Amino acid sequence: MRIFEITENNQMPVKTLDDLYHVGSLDASKKGSFSYEGAGLSVTTHPDAWRKIARGQVSGDTYSVSKASNSFLDTNKLNSSHKEQMKKWAIKNDLLKQQETVTVSWYDDEMEDTLSQTFNSMADAKAEYGDEWEDYDIDVDRGGIVPTDKLKQATGQSRIEATGVLEFILPLYAETLGLDGVWWQDQLDTSKLSAPRGVILPNKVKTFKFAVNENFADGKKKGKSKPGRVKKSGASCNGSVTSLRKKAKNTSGERAKMYHWCANMKSGKKK
Repeated sequence: MRIFEITENNQMPVKTLDDLYHVGSLDASKKGSFSYEGAGLSVTTHPDAWRKIARGQVSGDTYSVSKASNSFLDTNKLNSSHKEQMKKWAIKNDLLKQQETVTVSWYDDEMEDTLSQTFNSMADAKAEYGDEWEDYDIDVDRGGIVPTDKLKQATGQSRIEATGVLEFILPLYAETLGLDGVWWQDQLDTSKLSAPRGVILPNKVKTFKFAVNENFADGKKKGKSKPGRVKKSGASCNGSVTSLRKKAKNTSGERAKMYHWCANMKSGKKK
C-alpha cells in the first residue's frame, strides 16, 4: 500500500528514550486482531506496571530494548497545529474520511475521569443511549473524522471505531518522517490502568537490540495459572468499543474498570 510523502512540514516533537522494555513475545504472528501497538512492537519504561495492568493479556519474557540515538514521536507535545497537519495528510491518503460525527461525554466515578464515545451520526448515538440521551454532554463536529478500510489494512486492525481514531494515524505518520516509533508519556498509575507506553514501527524493529532481562519476572509459573484481571473480574474484551462502554456503564467496581480498559485498548484511547 502506498503512503504519500509529507508535503507540509510543521516540525513534529521528537524524543530519545533510554531504559526501554518489551513485555511478551517478539513474534508478531502471535498478536491478536487488535493491540495497543497496532502493527508495531510495544515498549514501555515500566515493564512490571504493564504486567500488572495487563495480567492475563500479556505473558512471556521481558526484553531490554536499545538503540543509540533512537527517535520517537512525542505525542504529549503535539499541539492543535500538529494534529491538523496529520489529519489533512491522512484524509489526502484515504486513511480517514471527513464527515459529521457526534461525541457523547460523561464523568465516570469508577475511572475518576471524563470518558467519551464518538459516533458516525446522531442517529447512531441516540440509538446507543436511548432514553438516557439527555443525561450526557453532546458535541457535534461537522468536520469530524472516521476510519477507512485502508486504515484498517495499514494498521493490521480488524476493527477501528471513530473514538480516538487519530491515534492510529500516529505510527503511519511517524514512518513517513523516518522515526523509530511513537511515545505516549501516560501517567504511571496501575490503579487507573495507566503507564508510559510506546511502539516501535514494524520497519524499524530490526534496528533495535533485544535481550532477555533477568531482573523481571517472565510470567511463567508452575502449576495452575491465575486468571488475569479481566477474566477474574467477570468481564471480557470481546465485542466493539461501543458495546464494552455500555457494559461498563451497567456494572461497577473492578468489572466496570476492566470493561473500560478493554474499550480503551481497542480504541487506541489514552489508557
